[in-house]
Amino acid sequence: MNAKEKDIMIYGLGLEEERALEVIPETKTPELTRKRTKQYKFLRAFVETGGIIQQALRDTKIPHNTYKNWVRYDQVFLEAMEKAKLDTIILLEGEVVRRGYQGYYEPVFFQGQEVGKIKKFSDQMLKLRLCRLDPSYKEGPVTNIGVQGADVKISFIDPKS
Repeated sequence: MNAKEKDIMIYGLGLEEERALEVIPETKTPELTRKRTKQYKFLRAFVETGGIIQQALRDTKIPHNTYKNWVRYDQVFLEAMEKAKLDTIILLEGEVVRRGYQGYYEPVFFQGQEVGKIKKFSDQMLKLRLCRLDPSYKEGPVTNIGVQGADVKISFIDPKS
């Protein structure tokens, strides 16, 4: 793989299928070229669906057994799949930041009619992002107990730490 191929992040960015053949090498026969083109389409769909394999297979009309064979026997596909997973993580992290930090709009309804939108933020999304950036923010097991209508948070501390 040359430097140009390493620098290209192809999945989800709308590059032509011919470019996929540059990134997924070893296209020596027409049959192999068709296979690599199918794999490229699948990998793009995989990223676009947020990493949902079944949806990507459905969108590209690729049988599940074909995918399983690629995973079992095609090392080049496995390497491309790892790149696609990393690209999916990048896209999903962008969505996590958007929902947690920038917020998102949720419709407001009155008597069955949409009357406006309200901007909401997701604390959980921020927590997920913070835990990924700094693992020390991860909590141990937590149990919520209802006490006269109020939630009480109990954290169990590991005696070894």
